[in-house]
Amino acid sequence: MRTTQEKIGQYVGIKYGEDIANKLMNKATVTIPPPVYSTAILLRHQEWERHVRKKQVNLRTALDTKLAQLRSASGNQDAVAIAEVKNQVDDIAYHQGQEVPYNLTDSEKLEYGNESKAHSQRVATLEKHRGNVYALIYGQCTQILQDKMKQDKNWATVNVSYKPLELYKLIE
Repeated sequence: MRTTQEKIGQYVGIKYGEDIANKLMNKATVTIPPPVYSTAILLRHQEWERHVRKKQVNLRTALDTKLAQLRSASGNQDAVAIAEVKNQVDDIAYHQGQEVPYNLTDSEKLEYGNESKAHSQRVATLEKHRGNVYALIYGQCTQILQDKMKQDKNWATVNVSYKPLELYKLIE
């Protein structure tokens, strides 16, 4: 069986790619890491975030002062102006709780977008080929082995999942 599994793994690598082949050869779930920003971008983002947060604090302080002045000067007579300033304060409070978006150059956006697209395609391809590989492995089993697997208590779950590693567990 070990020789057959190695041959299946080699064939799968040629036919469907290295991600699904690694999954079979190592008998471990393959996790394709998502793209990450470079260290330079991360450092620049930290500076940008500090800058944005400082601006938010400054604006919030100014709006709080303006609100206090409106309340004391008008005696709550100018309700619309007070409401507008309160809304601005609420907007600032909301944005302070949100993540600061990355400030990327056009080339960085393009590069990261391409890496993200490639990652998504690899994940989709791995998922797509999972069923093909399951059928390939199952087709290589003798009728006696197939009948034996169908008697296993986990067969219904494995058969519906189309996960090759789960099938291997039944074979072993």
